[in-house]
Amino acid sequence: MFKKYVDNNIKTGRGRREFEYAEAMEDILGKKRNIYPVVLLSSDTVIHPTTQVVTGDNPEKENLVEFPKTKELLSTSSKATDVTAPQMITNMNKNKRLKVTILSEIRKDRKEFYNKLLEIEERKLTKKKEKMTFYRK
Repeated sequence: MFKKYVDNNIKTGRGRREFEYAEAMEDILGKKRNIYPVVLLSSDTVIHPTTQVVTGDNPEKENLVEFPKTKELLSTSSKATDVTAPQMITNMNKNKRLKVTILSEIRKDRKEFYNKLLEIEERKLTKKKEKMTFYRK
């Protein structure tokens, strides 16, 4: 958020953005353009970036913490093996039937609503016609 604010205000003079905590963030970060987080997360690892400059033949590797992948977790889970394919199909069919019945009820309700609205509008028209004929006499 702060980086977008700074980049926008540097690039353009028009459409300057306001950031509530801009002064506090500038005090903390100074004139740094790149902001590096302490920890980066991905789906299967945690990366602790190092800010040291490494020179020589043996550069240090980043500190990586390995987590089990989602597929491995699902394969070892007892819940995943309890549900069989036919049960899943019947559950999906029940859900589809439920959706169809709900949608058909909504359709009926909507049709009733518009029929009532049409009757009200027709009554209004007949009243206006009666008024017109009354004033013409």
